[in-house]
Formats: sequence, structure tokens, C-alpha cells
Amino acid sequence: MARQARGAAERQLRARRVIPVPLPLRIAALLAASVQALRERLGTQLAAGPCLALLAQHFVETWRGVVKPARTRSRKVRDRDRGECQVPGCSHRAAHAHHVLFRSQGGDDEPDNLGAMCAFHHLRCVHGGFL
Repeated sequence: MARQARGAAERQLRARRVIPVPLPLRIAALLAASVQALRERLGTQLAAGPCLALLAQHFVETWRGVVKPARTRSRKVRDRDRGECQVPGCSHRAAHAHHVLFRSQGGDDEPDNLGAMCAFHHLRCVHGGFL
């Protein structure tokens, strides 16, 4: 019964375009102070959503040159394959690194057993059993 009540409350919040996000108190306080500072700087009572979007945009612009993407195994394989899906005829961006010989069949995680694939070909076609 409690689950149904919580589900109904969440649907009402979504209908009002409100999304509850559990945050640690210190993070919530920092966010509230950031929103208030932005509103003061702009000289207007901008709604919370646009304020958060502007804060996120500022964060990305500030840290863009500093933070580098992690060099994961998947990233290395996708870079090796020029970021393109390796399925013949596909021109989509590679989002995944796929095991040519599945680990369950004795394949390893070495780069020569991995190939870059778009999400569609990897998840729907290979793991769906069509490719």
C-alpha cells in the first residue's frame, strides 16, 4: 500500500513538472546558494530549472579543458576504430566495445578481441541474436 501511495505522489509531482532529488544536506545548501547567487547576478527571479541549466552550462564551460575523458578499455578500442561502428555499412558513432569472442565462450578483454559498435548493432543485433 505504501508503494502505491508513493507512486501516486511521484506521478502528481511529475504532472506538476517537479522532480524530487534526494541530496546530502550540504549539497542541497550549496545548490540553493548557487541558485540564489545566479538570480542576484541576473537581477531576476528565474525559475529553478533554468537556473540549474545555466549553472550546469557554466560548470561544463569552466571545466571543459581540464577534465579529460577516462581512458577505459572501451574508450581505447573506440579510439582505435576511429569512433565508428565496425559493422559493414553502418555510419553511426561507436558507443560500445563488443567482445568478438564472448567471455562466456573463453574470450578475453584484450583489445584484439574487442570491436567498436554503435548501441543498436551491439545491443539489439548482436545480443539480440540477429548478428
